[in-house]
Amino acid sequence: MAMPLFDFLIERQETIAKSWCRAVLSIWPEDSARFMLEKKDPFQNPMGSTVQTCLPKLLEAVLNDTLDSEESGKAAGELANLLAVKDAPPSEVFSFLPAFRRIFRDNTDEREEDITSETQREESELQARLDRLTLLFFDRYMACRERLYSIRAEEAKRSVYLLKRMHPLPEDEQVRDEEDKDSRRDVPRS
Repeated sequence: MAMPLFDFLIERQETIAKSWCRAVLSIWPEDSARFMLEKKDPFQNPMGSTVQTCLPKLLEAVLNDTLDSEESGKAAGELANLLAVKDAPPSEVFSFLPAFRRIFRDNTDEREEDITSETQREESELQARLDRLTLLFFDRYMACRERLYSIRAEEAKRSVYLLKRMHPLPEDEQVRDEEDKDSRRDVPRS
């Protein structure tokens, strides 16, 4: 009888994690990706360190069916924070998730086993877990992007406000004078 799929994948967990790290880092230029993969020090290489720390945790969560844990959410959030600031289209950022399916497929092709109902059930379970991982990452990524856009919008508002204060247009000067009068009325007198 063949080894159960998840036990088989757990035995290959380190190899799968390395392949997955390479897939994530492939969205950066080749020299940057190589640096991020080779340098282990989190102070010299915070991005590579984040990828190499978070992906094994997410892989373990997929294999042990613990994607709902706090640790999985934190790992997905850290990875999403890193990838959300990358100036790349979401299709490029998310490309590591389909690559994960391919990496699993490549590793399970080595199994010499007849296709049974148990094998099909295990493969369906794996696909369902990968779907849950995709949705978890999507939620974290979108929350990060929303925060970034909110910060950028607030910064743009502040910039416009400061520009108007420094270089008022004639109609803005009138509005500012009225605002100043209103603010003086609201100040309590002692």
